Formats: sequence, C-alpha cells, structure tokens
Amino acid sequence: MRRQLTLAATALVLAGCGNAADADVNGSTAITVDPHGNAVVLAAICHSSIDEVTISFDRTGLKGTEQNKDVGTWRAAKPMKGLVELNLASPGADWTTTPTFTPQDDKSYIVIPARAKADVEAGQVYFHGRDLAKLTPTTVLAGAPAKIVKRSTFERSCS
Repeated sequence: MRRQLTLAATALVLAGCGNAADADVNGSTAITVDPHGNAVVLAAICHSSIDEVTISFDRTGLKGTEQNKDVGTWRAAKPMKGLVELNLASPGADWTTTPTFTPQDDKSYIVIPARAKADVEAGQVYFHGRDLAKLTPTTVLAGAPAKIVKRSTFERSCS
C-alpha cells in the first residue's frame, strides 16, 4: 500500500510540473556550492545523456494549469554523460548559453537536467535559495525529499 501511495504521489508531482509521468529517468540531480558559495548543479547520469539544464521557480502562487516560470535554461555544447557539473555563476565552455544565476534566499527552485528533444531527464531536485548556506563543496542537497548528503556518496549513485 505504501509503495502504491508513493508511486501515485510521484506521478502527481510529475504531472503537476508539466512533465510526462513516463519520462525515462536517466540519473539523479543535486545542488551544491563551489568554494566561493556559488550554486552548482550536479547530475549523475547513469545511462544515455543530457544536453540541457532548466531551472524553474516552484509552484508557489500558481493555479493548477499554470506553468512554472523558468529562471533559465543552460544548453550543453554536446551531449553529456557521467557526472555533469554546471556552475551557475560561471557555466564554462561546455555550455553554449551562459546565463548566470544567483538563487534568492526567499525563493524555491526546481532543477531539471534533461535531453532537449527526448522524454529523458535526470531526477529533479527542489531547493530553497537559503538551503545553499547549509552546503559546502563536499556536501550536496539531493533526493526527494531533498536531504544533505556527502558529495562523494552522490557521485557514486550510478554504481
């Protein structure tokens, strides 16, 4: 019974975010910080690849059919596999679009690494801007519900 409720809740959350409940989930997503405190997206891609990362505001204040407002989408120069890292303050040469982004403490966000032209995405991570102050470069916020874990543990999530 508990498993059925969990699956139903997962499907409801995915449907509420406008994502297909049958998306091929190819990995896990986490948020961490660099040594300067800048937000860094990590995606552990277990199979296939991703080529974009989209960050949206959460659903606070939205009606049932309204879409989440995107903060930005970062597109990779080529499909990426394995451990993918995107520093939001300094995206680097692997990303063809380079908007910079600093999360606000009082806002909540959804991070979705995905393959742009396919129904493939890494598991989403939800975080509050103020969560970044609790992280170090050796810890990440990952999972649903999101918990702080060691970065090294997250990096092994595909093994």
